[in-house]
Amino acid sequence: WMAPYSIWLIKGNHELQMTTSEFAWLTSIIEVGAIIGCIPSAYIADRWGRKSLILSSGPIYLAIWLLTAFTKNIIVFYIARILQGFLLAIADCVCSVYVAETSHPKRRGTLVGYFTVFWNLGILYVYTLGNYLNFDHYILTLTALPLLFCVSFALMPESPYYYFMINEPARAESSLKWLRHGKDIEVEYKQIEEAVRDDMKNSANWTELIATRSNRRALFIVQMVCISRYMIGIITFTVYAEEALSKVGNNMFTPSELSIFMGIVFALTAFISSFFSDSVGRKAMLLFSLAGCAVTNIIVAVYYYLLEHSRIDVLPYVWVLYLNLMGFCIFSNTGLVQLMPTIKSEYFPTHIRSKGSAITSLTSAICIFIQLRLYTSINESIGIYMNFIIFAVFAIISIFLVVFYLTESAGYLSVLMVGTCFVWMAPYATSFTSSNGEIHMSHSLFAWLTSTVGIGEVISSLPSGILADRMGRKTVLLSVGPMCAITWLITAFTRNIVVLFIVRLIQGIAQGLVFTVAPIYIAEISSPNRRGTLGGYFTVFWNLGLLYAYCTSYFLSYEHYILSLTFLPLIYFVTYLFMPESPYYLFMAKNKGKAMASLAWLRHGEDIEEECKKIEETVEEDMSNWGNWEDLVADKSDRRILLIVLIICVSRYLTGMDAFVAYSKDTFTRGTQGLISPDQLSVMMGVVFAVTAFLASSFSDTVGRRKLLLFSLSGTAISDLIIAVYYFLDEKTSVSMKSDVWIMYIGVVALCIMSNVGLVQLMHTIKAEFFPSHTRGRGSAVTSLTAALCTFLQLRLYTTITDMYGVYLNFVIFAIFAIISAMFVLNYVTEPAGKSLAEI
Repeated sequence: WMAPYSIWLIKGNHELQMTTSEFAWLTSIIEVGAIIGCIPSAYIADRWGRKSLILSSGPIYLAIWLLTAFTKNIIVFYIARILQGFLLAIADCVCSVYVAETSHPKRRGTLVGYFTVFWNLGILYVYTLGNYLNFDHYILTLTALPLLFCVSFALMPESPYYYFMINEPARAESSLKWLRHGKDIEVEYKQIEEAVRDDMKNSANWTELIATRSNRRALFIVQMVCISRYMIGIITFTVYAEEALSKVGNNMFTPSELSIFMGIVFALTAFISSFFSDSVGRKAMLLFSLAGCAVTNIIVAVYYYLLEHSRIDVLPYVWVLYLNLMGFCIFSNTGLVQLMPTIKSEYFPTHIRSKGSAITSLTSAICIFIQLRLYTSINESIGIYMNFIIFAVFAIISIFLVVFYLTESAGYLSVLMVGTCFVWMAPYATSFTSSNGEIHMSHSLFAWLTSTVGIGEVISSLPSGILADRMGRKTVLLSVGPMCAITWLITAFTRNIVVLFIVRLIQGIAQGLVFTVAPIYIAEISSPNRRGTLGGYFTVFWNLGLLYAYCTSYFLSYEHYILSLTFLPLIYFVTYLFMPESPYYLFMAKNKGKAMASLAWLRHGEDIEEECKKIEETVEEDMSNWGNWEDLVADKSDRRILLIVLIICVSRYLTGMDAFVAYSKDTFTRGTQGLISPDQLSVMMGVVFAVTAFLASSFSDTVGRRKLLLFSLSGTAISDLIIAVYYFLDEKTSVSMKSDVWIMYIGVVALCIMSNVGLVQLMHTIKAEFFPSHTRGRGSAVTSLTAALCTFLQLRLYTTITDMYGVYLNFVIFAIFAIISAMFVLNYVTEPAGKSLAEI
């Protein structure tokens, strides 16, 4: 509540004026109250009940606001903040437990996710009122919230879990009936009763938190997520938003307007993402969130460093700061922030849930106190940029920790890495082909250099499939890290065109290895009901790689930009070392013991006996016909599989997405210049790619692959035609398109969205699903070879067609391929969603 008045309280001429240090203490001391309240709230919740404790906080809040409204004494403010911290501990410890215990299992992730939604609505409420009201009226409006809360929550029942804990089954039944609105509760009632009975057999003391391996694991995971959530900086940025934004002045927006906008983004993204935690999964959302936070924090840190410690005028590019701060809000909210209450309430068993929640709240309070107290000190002694560097470091460390517990994630980092390899030249398309560029070359030479990555992919596609079957999936993928790191080091210290051709060739080889083997690896370690979603993350991380390259190139010099790309192979190599080999490959290699150990590691202690038998039987059946190249066309079903996968592959690579990505800046430069520059459009395109790929990945298992493919191809065709018409009118007619440039923007955004929701993200899933075990490596290799040839042709011919006929003809060709492909999918592709690899 103090955030909207941070500048006024420090710099204003009034009786409440305070120093920066006093404001920092007043802001952070709320966490002292939270630390005090964490442990008692757990005891009280188990003694008095969840509802009684939560309800008691309403009148205390009301008294605090009235006290704040009618006093101007800073000592009283300190007391009020400590009391608010105590109540914050109650909300943090007990509210998520109450919501988890009163929610239906199928809706628990969504409903507990609303913890973050309403937290962000509170932030939006404060930012909006603080911008329009004076301080006294503002405080009085805050008294309405505890009044509304007391009236509404008084009508709610107590948690049925708590009633079972105190041996009152009749009241538990009554509570559950009220909560389920008259639906049959018999099965759920028995499940809750048995769960509580089993949990309560163990005495609920504090040592129970570390009494068993599963409890220790739960405690570690929850604390890890808690520290990640509170040390990536979103809480601090929320509190000091106006002060941070005031450093760039009133460029485009005032700090107050930006704070309100940020509050709206918080609320909307928290609301939307709350629907995905049950379908996408907690683990995948965490990794996506952390990766996005790391990237956006780094970009914000670079901006503030240039603003504060260099002579470069970055104020004309303030939109980059705004864009990445918005991205920071979105990425943090789509996973890390909104999942914290869910994970905390789910992982602990009933008899230690309150105590586990209290320990977690204590951890969070300590993290927030340290962060809030040190933020201004770091600002004044070093600079605001250092705070965002620290936030990024915590996000990166958290990725390492999550990777260790998140089985599918390390494979995705290889995709992010080769995504930067593919697109790193795109931001320099105009610079390289101009006379004063960092490296001067003709348009034709630039086209060859861009497309050489496709030749490298052609070279590695077939051998990579054989190597994956001989050496193992993990070994092949692990080799890509050093390969990419070497290419970046060479690129950083050379300006020789021939050397750059060799670099692009090696990067193409690395891309071929990843495109062939990573989808196989991810499909083989994923459970059937999650395979589509996890396969879809191939595209998410590819697009994060594009976004990383677009954003970092915008701020950094050429040398620093290239060096920044070397971090990704290093991070990937270290994390992927801890991953197990695919259990399918280990069964193929007749190593059952390691295969079972691998599957046990991947499933985190779940019962694997049935799945292990299915995998072994599938591999044995497939391996009875050991995969020769002829097996790809041996019978009708094999030929059908090959045809379907290759047609979808051709569709994916000849509907224009890769050429558009590689030549985005050059394409935008050729069109009529509108409100947004080519650089800004490229970055915006990268953001749209990443966000839509993430959202679309959750639909492939529920909506189905076939429907998404049809929707995607139809939308891609329409988008390509819109862009084609725009460029035809702009290039070939006398019609002025300056006032209608928004048509091109709509076409570009639609193309990014439509291609990502199906075609782009499903390609790798389908490739990994359709081929049986004994031909999966070779089938994937042939598909990657086809993809490489299509990519090479597309990248090489794009500029030639553009120079001879115009940009529009490229998009006409892309639209034709999309229409033909949609007709093929409609007639020949069947639905694989929800089936095991054996069933497919």
